[in-house]
Formats: sequence, C-alpha cells, structure tokens
Amino acid sequence: HLASAYLAAGRVDAAANVLKQNLRRIEKQFDVGLEYADCVERIGAIYYQSGDLATAEPLFDAALQIRRHFPGFPAKLVSSLNALAVLNRLIGNIDQASKLNQEALTICADGKVDPEGFATVLNNVAVVLYAKRQYKLAISQLKTALAIRQQLFNPSDPRVLEIASNLAQALEASGNTREARNIYLDMLNNLGSTPGRLKRMILSNLALVCIVRGETTEATHYISSALEEIHQRADNPFQELIILDNAAGVYLDLGNIGRANELELQAQSRAFSALQNVFDFTGQRARLNYLQSQTPYTIFEAVKNYRALALNLARFKGLVLDAEIEDRALLKAQFNSRANDALRELQRSQGKLLDLAFNFTNALSPADLSHHAEIARDLEAKVNRAQ
Repeated sequence: HLASAYLAAGRVDAAANVLKQNLRRIEKQFDVGLEYADCVERIGAIYYQSGDLATAEPLFDAALQIRRHFPGFPAKLVSSLNALAVLNRLIGNIDQASKLNQEALTICADGKVDPEGFATVLNNVAVVLYAKRQYKLAISQLKTALAIRQQLFNPSDPRVLEIASNLAQALEASGNTREARNIYLDMLNNLGSTPGRLKRMILSNLALVCIVRGETTEATHYISSALEEIHQRADNPFQELIILDNAAGVYLDLGNIGRANELELQAQSRAFSALQNVFDFTGQRARLNYLQSQTPYTIFEAVKNYRALALNLARFKGLVLDAEIEDRALLKAQFNSRANDALRELQRSQGKLLDLAFNFTNALSPADLSHHAEIARDLEAKVNRAQ
C-alpha cells in the first residue's frame, strides 16, 4: 500500500525502494520462494507502469525463474510468462514473446489454470501471431478467448471489449470486413452513449472498414463522430493523431481532397507537439502522469506515417527513459558551471535535432534531403560531445 501511494505521487524510485526493503525482510525470514518472486514481480511492475521497460525486464525474468521451481503453482507461473511475453512484444522481441506464450499455452493445456488466465494467454498468443501477419491463426485464438470472457463478464466489460477489438482488427487485416464491421457495431452498442478512448478508436476503425466496403455514407458518419469526440475531450495526443490520420484517409477516398489535406495538416501538427512533449518533463510527477496513458514503446505503434520522426526522437533523446538521469544531472549541474554549460548545450542540440527530424520527414526534394542529412551529422556530433 505504501509503494502504491508513492507511485500515485509520482515517486517511482521511492515506491520501488519500499518493495526492495520488503524483499530484504523476506530474504531473512524465508527461503527464496513464491513470496520472494511475488515481491520481485511487483517491483518490476512499478518500473513497467512508469515506462521503464528496460529495468522491468530482468525483474520479471527473475520472478519467472524462481516460479519455475514451483510447478505446483501453475497460475503464478503462467502469470509470469504472460507479463514477460507482453514486455518482450512491446520492445519488439517477437520471437521471445512467442516462446513464452507457447510455454504458457502448454501449461494451460493441462487444465490447471482458471478460464480467465487461459483467455489472457490466448489473447497474448494472438497479438504475437497478428504481428507476424498470421491472421487466420490469430483469429482462431481470439474467438476462443472472446467466448471465454463473454461467459465470465458483462458485454461492456473492458476485458471483453479488449479481445473483441483485437478480433475485429485481425478480421479486417485478413480481408473479412463484414465480420469486422459487425463486431465493431456490437462493441458500440455495448458501450452505449459512454464517451471514452475506446469508443473513439472503434468509430475510427469502423469508418475505415466501411470505406473498404464502399459504404461511404456510413464511413462519413462514423469518422465525423470520432472527430467530434476528440474535439470535445482531447486527452490522448497519440490517439488523436491516429484518428486524424484515419480521417484524412477517409476523406481522400471520398474525393474531398480539401478536407483530407486539412486533417492531415492537423495530424502532422499533433504529431510534432505530442512527440515534443517528451522534452517538457520537469520531474517524475509530470512524467508519470504522461506515462499513465502512453509508454515510450507505444509511440512506435501509434505514429504510423510519422515513424521516421519517432525513431529520430528515440535515437537522439532516448525518449523518457533517460529523463530521470537528466533531471538528476541538472540538479548537480547547478553547483558546477562547466557541467551546467555542457548540459544546456546538450538540450539545445537535442531540441534542434527534433526540429530537424520533423523537417526531414516532410522534405520533398533530394537537395533538401542532402542538406538535412549534413546538418544532422553536425548536430549528432555536438550531442555526442555534450554527452
């Protein structure tokens, strides 16, 4: 409870330290066992929730290795496998995620895991299959998982809607737009008039499905509803970026080039300002508030056409993973003028690199591209020197 309170206050390190103290108590009183593994995993979860997947990964792995020695507790072992599989998928290690998922499936096949745990494993397996473009296999797993959760929870429960959304996307990717559309419509009916991020994405995805099916009137209605939702409550810049980008595509297909251009410009502007927010953190509290809705790695899933910008940002800034180090360095630099000057130069160079990356992705002529590449090399050298 104390760790949770620290986390809510934005004090990630303090939350982790509380659990580390508990870990030392467990070491003194007991052998390294399941209680120890639970505590290690909770520490990993704190870093995972704060977006620091690099720190969370070895902690999740340590908990998993301990739990392997206790085969009499399959639910806990599957929980560890699930957590580590999701983390590996987020950082792009698809093969490792697939191996962990298969191990979890094997344990579930013995019938020693509850239905909800089995549904979670099936969903994780399907998401990896989707990433590998194995849509038919993904659809099969998702249909089974959805049937399980529909028996356990209400139709409007987020756990049901999560799998339904994944299933609709897999069906759409496989070309079965009719069934995908029907699932999206069912989800909308189950959500009712309740606004929210999920509803906005359903409306946007439904519009794209309708465009593919030639249902232009319906597509216009759904995308207009999605745009109205984000204008009324702009609370997730990356989701707004995706919806604006989707809307531009819808209106382009409808032949309304003026409206498409207008929306695409809004999307580009939103992409620039949203990614630039990474530079604006002044402490852990601001960073944690941001990461409650976006982890660093979801940027790459969200930016779509702006992937080059995101990759440049990740390369030169390290996203938010190095922000805490920078905060501490700034504090120390206050008492050291030389260090302060170097840090300020580093920040200025990083800011210029972000602007450059944005311009680079929008440059049109070979001459522009060559010019940007030359400036990039100079700025990169400055950043290296400053670091």
